[in-house]
Amino acid sequence: MSPDYEGSNDYEPGAGPLVSITWKDLIWFKGKSLGANLLRRGAWVAGPRVSKSSGRDEDDIDKVEGLQDVDGGFEVGGFVRYRKKPFRLELDIRQDTGSGHEGALIGAGAGARIPFDKPL
Repeated sequence: MSPDYEGSNDYEPGAGPLVSITWKDLIWFKGKSLGANLLRRGAWVAGPRVSKSSGRDEDDIDKVEGLQDVDGGFEVGGFVRYRKKPFRLELDIRQDTGSGHEGALIGAGAGARIPFDKPL
C-alpha cells in the first residue's frame, strides 16, 4: 500500500520490489535512499544520505486539483540512528535540491525488534 502522493490519506495497493542493499556495513541503499554510515560511536551511527522524491500531478488527484504540480527531485541530508537491542531510535533531515517541494523534511522514528521464534 502506498499513498497517492506524499502526505495523502488515500492509499492504493501496488506491487514492486523493495530493494535493500548494504556494502560492508558502510554504504546502504534502501527504497529510494542512498547513504553512508560514516560516524560510529557505541550504539550511535550517523552519516549523509541522498533520496529521490516523488512528484505530484494536480490533474491525477481530485483533492489537489488547483494546486501546483510538484516535480520529483532529489533531497540531501543526514541521519542519526541509535540501536541498543531490541530498541531503535532514528532522526532524519533532508532538504530538496531542485524545484520539487522546495522545502526541508524532518523525520523521526522509534521501534523494537521482537522475535517470534522464542516463547514469551
